[in-house]
Amino acid sequence: MTEIEAPDGSIVEFPDGTPDDVIIRAMKQAYPAPAAAQPAPEDARGVPAAAPAPATPAAEPSMADMIMDGAGAVGGVLDQGARGVAEGVTNILGLPRMLMEGKNYLVGRGLSAVGVPEDTADFIANLDPSRFLLPSAEGMQHAGDSVNNAIADTVGVNRPQTEPDNVAERFSNRIGQEIGAGGLMAGGVLGKAASMRAALGEAAPAAARSGGKLSQMFIEPAVVNPGTYLGKEMSAATAAGAGAATANEVFPDSPYADLAGAVLGVGGASLGGKAVRSIGEMGKAVMGSPGYVDDVVRNSVADRLVEAAGVRAAPGQAPDTTDLVNSIMDGPRIDQQIPGARESLADRTRNPGIGSLEYSRQSGPNAGEFNARRQQNARAVDTAISANAPDGNPANLRSELALERDRQITDASTLATNAQDDAARAVEPITPKGTASMRGNTVRAALEEARDAARARTSAAYQNADITGQPIEAEGLINAIDSVTSRMPQADQANLPEALIGRLQRLGDDPATMAEATALRSELQQMGVAASKKPGGRNEARVLGQVEAAVDDFIFGNLPSDQQGALREARAARHAEGSSFDRVGDPVQRALAQNDAGYKLGDENVAKSFTRTQAMDRLFQEADTPETRAAIRDEMLTSADTSRADKLQSFIDTNSEQIERFPGLRDELSQVAKARGDEATAAARKTDLERTLGTDEKPGRSTVGKYLQYSDANSDKAIREVLSAKDPKAAADELLTFVGDDPAAVQGARKALWENMSKAARRTGETTKDVTGAQEWMPEKLKNWLADPRNREVAERFYKDDPEHITNLQKIADALQGLDLRNSAKVPNNSGTAQSALPSVETLGSMGLAYKRGQIGPAFIVTRLGAVIARRSVKAARAGAIEKMLDDALLNPDAAALLLKENNPANRAALARRAKTWFGAEAAKIMNALSADDETDMEKAVNGR
Repeated sequence: MTEIEAPDGSIVEFPDGTPDDVIIRAMKQAYPAPAAAQPAPEDARGVPAAAPAPATPAAEPSMADMIMDGAGAVGGVLDQGARGVAEGVTNILGLPRMLMEGKNYLVGRGLSAVGVPEDTADFIANLDPSRFLLPSAEGMQHAGDSVNNAIADTVGVNRPQTEPDNVAERFSNRIGQEIGAGGLMAGGVLGKAASMRAALGEAAPAAARSGGKLSQMFIEPAVVNPGTYLGKEMSAATAAGAGAATANEVFPDSPYADLAGAVLGVGGASLGGKAVRSIGEMGKAVMGSPGYVDDVVRNSVADRLVEAAGVRAAPGQAPDTTDLVNSIMDGPRIDQQIPGARESLADRTRNPGIGSLEYSRQSGPNAGEFNARRQQNARAVDTAISANAPDGNPANLRSELALERDRQITDASTLATNAQDDAARAVEPITPKGTASMRGNTVRAALEEARDAARARTSAAYQNADITGQPIEAEGLINAIDSVTSRMPQADQANLPEALIGRLQRLGDDPATMAEATALRSELQQMGVAASKKPGGRNEARVLGQVEAAVDDFIFGNLPSDQQGALREARAARHAEGSSFDRVGDPVQRALAQNDAGYKLGDENVAKSFTRTQAMDRLFQEADTPETRAAIRDEMLTSADTSRADKLQSFIDTNSEQIERFPGLRDELSQVAKARGDEATAAARKTDLERTLGTDEKPGRSTVGKYLQYSDANSDKAIREVLSAKDPKAAADELLTFVGDDPAAVQGARKALWENMSKAARRTGETTKDVTGAQEWMPEKLKNWLADPRNREVAERFYKDDPEHITNLQKIADALQGLDLRNSAKVPNNSGTAQSALPSVETLGSMGLAYKRGQIGPAFIVTRLGAVIARRSVKAARAGAIEKMLDDALLNPDAAALLLKENNPANRAALARRAKTWFGAEAAKIMNALSADDETDMEKAVNGR
C-alpha cells in the first residue's frame, strides 16, 4: 500500500501502482486548498504582467467608502493578528511531531551522507510510524480553516483570507504567532506557578528557587510576580514578532533571517527600554525633583535593610527577604494596645541588626523625625496608661477600714456584755439554796419520819398477832432445841453459849408462855448477829442460827393458822424496818446512827453523804419528798463550777447518773454551759478583735491593724505592708473583704497601689521630662513591677471586678518592651562629605587650557560638562533619596515591608532573567523549515507547495 500524509496529519493509503495524477486528484478533492488571493498573471519571463488599463477613470471614493476601506484594513490587521495567535498556539502544540519529523530528517540525511540511496534512506528514516499518533501544526491549522470556511459558507460571507495582503497584516500575523506561542507556554508556566502558590503560599518562591535550573529559569519568575512575568514575556514576544516581521520583509522565506530578526527585536527592545528609563531618571535628578526615586534607590535601601537584618543567602544566590517581610507583617502592632504610638522597624522585627541601624540613623540628617517619634510615643504611652488610672483617694480606704474596725469592736463589746448577763440569768436557777447543815437537817428529819412510820407499822403488826400470852409446854420447847443440838458435833456444841444452856435448864422448872419462846428467839438472833461480827465467829453464828430456826419452828408449830399468818406479817414488817433503817453500813443507817453524844454524822455532812448514785437511790427509796430532792439537788450542785462551760460540762459528765434523778436538771445545766460558752466566746472575740484590728492606742497584728497604724499621708507605707505580707493576695483580700468591697474603699486601694506602681516605674529626674513636663514610663520597670507575683496578686484582688484594667496594663507593658529598641543597640554612625554637581575649578581650568591648545573642541566640552553634571546630579539625588527612604523605612515598618517585598533581591534576580517563552515559536519555525525540506514531491503537491 502507498501511504500519503494529508494536510491534517492523517495517513491516506492507496493500492500499490496507483498513478500519481490519480492520487493527487483524489487528495485535492478530499482536501481542497484554502482560498487565496489570485496572484497577478506573469509574462513569459516570470514578471507579473501589468494590469490592463481601465476602460474608464475610476470614480473618486466617497467618505463612506474611505471609512469602510479603513475599517476593512483594520479588520484585516486584527484578523491576521488572531490567525497569527492561532498559528503560534498550533505550532507549539505540534512541536512534538515536528521534533520527531526533525529526527527522521536527520536520520535520512545521515544515511545519505554515508552512501545509502536517498529513497532507501528516506524509507528507513520514516519506518517509525509513532509521529502519526501526534497532531501536526498544519493539520490543526487546516482543521481550523475548514471550520472557518464552513461557518462563512453557512452565513453567506466571504471565506477568511489565510495569507496576509500587506505589510501591516504580515507584521500583525507574525507578532500574533509569537504572542500565541509565547502565551501558551507562559500560560502553562503560570498555571504551575499558581498551583505552587496555592499549595505553599509565601514559601512558593523559595520552593521554585530550590527546584533546579529549569525551575529557576521558568517557574520562579512566574511565582514571584505573575503579572510582571507575563508582561515581560508578552513584551519579548511582541518585540520578537516585530523583529522577525522586519527581517522577513527584507529576506522573505528565510527561516534563518526570521530567527535573527526575532533575536535582534528582543535585544533592541530591552536596550531601548533601559535607555528611556535612564534618560527620565537623569532628567529628574538634574532638575532636582524632590520626589526623585528610582530602582537604584529602592534597591539600595532594600539592600541596606537586608544587610542590617543579617539575611544570608546560599553561595551563588541572592538573599531572600520573604522571612524578613513576614516578620514585619506578623510582628507586634503596638498601636493595637497603645493608640497613637507607632513602632519602628526594629520594634516590629525585634532584629538587633536593624536596631543598630536605627540607632546610628537617629542622630543623622533626619534626627528630628526620630526624636518626634519618641516624644509622640511617650505621650501615647502616658495617655494609654493613664486611661487605666483609678479615680479614688487612698484616704477613703483607711477611713472605711477605721469605721469598720470601730463598729466591729463596739459590736463585740456589746455582745460580750449581753452574753455575760445571759449567763448570770442562766446560772441563777441552779445556784444552791441555804447551807449544808440546813440541807442535812432536812434530809435527816425526813429519814427519822420515815423510820418512825416503819416502827409504827412493825408494832401494829405484832399487836395484831398477839401471841405473847399463848401458854406453851416448856418441855416441848426444850425437846425442839435438844433435837438440834444433840445431833451437833462436839465442836459445834462447844460453840453454844453457857447463858443459853442455863436459860434452857431454867425453862423447865416454871410454867411458860409464847412470850418466853419469842424472847428466846430474839436473843438467839441478836447473839448470832454479834457472833458474825466477831473474828472467827462464823461457826458460832451458824450454830446459833440452827438453834434459832428450831425455836422458830416450835413457835409456828404451837400457833393456830391465823396467828401464824399475823406473825409472818409482823416479822415481815420488822424485817422491812430493819432493812431500811438498821443495816450496818447503809447510808440511811449512818445518817440515823447515834451515840451517847447524839448523832454520829453531823448535819453538814448528811446531804453530802447521799450525793452518790446508790446512796441517793437509798434515800429516795425511804424518803422521796420534794424537800429531800431539793436538798440533795442543791448539795450536788455545790460541787458544780458554773463559771466556765468546760468545767460545768465536766461536772455534767461526771454526775450524769445522779443528774438523771432530777428531771429537767440536765437541760438547765446544758443551758448554763451554753451561756457560759457564749459568754467566753463573746469575750474572746472582743479581746481578739482588739488584738487583731488594734485600737487607737495600740496597732493590731492583722493586715487591717497594720494598715491602720499609718495616717492618710503615709498611704504608700501602708500599701507596702500589704505587698510585703507573707501572703499578699490574702492580705489584699482581707482589706477589701473587711469593708465589704465598698466602692470608695476599692477605688482608694487601687489608687494607693497605682501610686506605688508609678513611683516604681516612672522616671523622676529633671532631665527626663518631655516638652509637656510629663515623666516617661520606664518599660522594663513597669514590666518588672507587673511581673512581681506580690504586686500582681494584690492587683488581681483589687481589680477583681474589673480585671480588664490589669489585662490592659499588662498588654501595654508587653507592648512597651518592643518600643524604641534602637536605644539598646549602639553602632558607630557613618558620615560623608557631599559633592557639588558641577565639575571642580581644576577640571574646568584643565578643559579650558586644552581647548586653547586645540586639543578638544566645543562639542566635546559641552558633552563632557553635561555628562559630569548629569552623573553627579544623579549621584547626589540618589544619595539624598536613599537617606530619606531609609529613614522612612525604619520609622514606617509597613512601608519597609512593601519595599522589601517589591525589591526582594531574590525576586529581582528572578525577574531580571530574560524572557524565554518566545523561543518556542522560533523552535517551531526552525522545525517547520526542516520538515518542509523533507517533504516528498507528492506531499508538496497535495499540500499546495
